[in-house]
Amino acid sequence: MPWILRMLLTIVPLIALVHLVSYFALRRALRRLLTADATPPRLLKFLYGWWIALPAVLLLLQVTGLKEIQRALFYGHPLGDWLLVYPFWFGLIFSAEFLPLFLAFEGGWFAIRRFTGNRTNLDRMKAVSLLSMALGLMVYIAVTIYTDTRQETVARKTVSLPSWPAALDGFRIVHISDVQGDNRTGPARIRQYVERINALKPDLVLFTGDLITRGREHVPVAAGALGQIHARYAKIACMGDHDFWTDPALVRDELEKNGFRFLQDTTVILSLKGTPLQITALTEIYRKRTEVEVLQRLATDGVKPGIKILMMHQPTQKLVEAAPGLQFDIIAAGHTHGGQVVFWNWLWPLTPGRWENGYWRGFHWLSGTLLSINHGLGLTFAPVRYQAPANIHVIEVQSVQTAQDEQ
Repeated sequence: MPWILRMLLTIVPLIALVHLVSYFALRRALRRLLTADATPPRLLKFLYGWWIALPAVLLLLQVTGLKEIQRALFYGHPLGDWLLVYPFWFGLIFSAEFLPLFLAFEGGWFAIRRFTGNRTNLDRMKAVSLLSMALGLMVYIAVTIYTDTRQETVARKTVSLPSWPAALDGFRIVHISDVQGDNRTGPARIRQYVERINALKPDLVLFTGDLITRGREHVPVAAGALGQIHARYAKIACMGDHDFWTDPALVRDELEKNGFRFLQDTTVILSLKGTPLQITALTEIYRKRTEVEVLQRLATDGVKPGIKILMMHQPTQKLVEAAPGLQFDIIAAGHTHGGQVVFWNWLWPLTPGRWENGYWRGFHWLSGTLLSINHGLGLTFAPVRYQAPANIHVIEVQSVQTAQDEQ
């Protein structure tokens, strides 16, 4: 049984539970405003049935042996996406986000009822308020999914270094990750991403793995699109999980053919107008874990640089927390997609990425070392992004003296 189907079937009971809560809440609100046999509650049953249909269809295709249709639903087909896949994820996000709002809503109305005499009008007002909240949430989710999936943001940080020459102030590092080229993240989407990167005029580009999601046919396409990135000094890449699972040699060869220097468990030193830049790249993926001792050995290679950078795909906590003590100035990682689908339950972001790594999105300062975890561009498991937009990280390097003068 494919792992995507196993994962879906594992979480189906939880999905069914959150759907039941939102369904009965909305049905009760509708029936307060309409007759019991009115059309809207019937339409509500159809809507929730549509939202939960995907796992049942995938299981049926597994049992009947229609594997080609099943793969099309897993990995992207326009008709299947719009008929089953997108509705499933929209419904899941809605019910998951609705649940804490509904509980807070019920608590608020319980308090109001204790100080109000006219219960009939209050019940109708409550039903209208709940339905309005649900409709507003649906609109918000639809707009957020669209913008977060189809557009990218730019996040910026500045690193000030005592060993950095003022002549190189403004040196611009662009960090990208998880392009995930596939049927859903095709050449046009990657080209849009590349145009945005080039507009930033990078001096150095760091790509922390996962060129594609699956399928060797996507490797040259995605690598060719990234080959259009222009960097003044260098473009550096390391291995990602999906690169390794698909064809690591092909990924390396295609990226190198398109101007990237592909590093695996090694340290290189570049010269920036006489200032050394040391880059250590680890192959930190599910199939190959790196011990801190290996990082310590690689970190001591070469001379004391003007800047010291660590690249790896997964932001494994023990490596991240060892890096500041090894005098790394910047750590670049990806893998988490920034959560990709992030539920803001009780104003606390909930996403599987938080359970796997202590660091899962954005920028963090660790004892003077900047950790950059890029959201990436593409998609895995879920075919959408929600409250975790695709992004590009820009890190500008300047001397400590320049930073002091600016203050």
